Amino acid sequence: MASILKVDEMQGVTSAGDITVTVGATATQSLHDGIAKALYNYNNYDATAVLNDSMNISSISDDATGQFTAAYANVFSNTSYYIGGTSGYQIFLTLEDARTEINETTTIDTKMATCADSGAPLDNKQIMGIVYGDLA
Repeated sequence: MASILKVDEMQGVTSAGDITVTVGATATQSLHDGIAKALYNYNNYDATAVLNDSMNISSISDDATGQFTAAYANVFSNTSYYIGGTSGYQIFLTLEDARTEINETTTIDTKMATCADSGAPLDNKQIMGIVYGDLA
């Protein structure tokens, strides 16, 4: 019979943030390291920044053509966090090649650029990302 564990809060015995989980037959990982610390789903139709959904993002700013900044509600402890993302630009039902580049990471925000496959700045229409790292 399966068990159900219901809790409102979990803390490690040695230290509050130190909880290890088994992720394979014998492999273990820190639970803290495997949890996303920020998410964003952002539209830039007509060069108007619209945050559709987010976690730990206080704002998205449209800085210039193909440039935007994601500001964090809870800041990171250092600039060595990890960002994965994607973006796309669609013209007449044809998806054009596009990419997102990370320009600068600080503990309080990330400056990004979106561009066409040629490298020219482009206001991509849909931008999504996920961020992992240590919060301050």
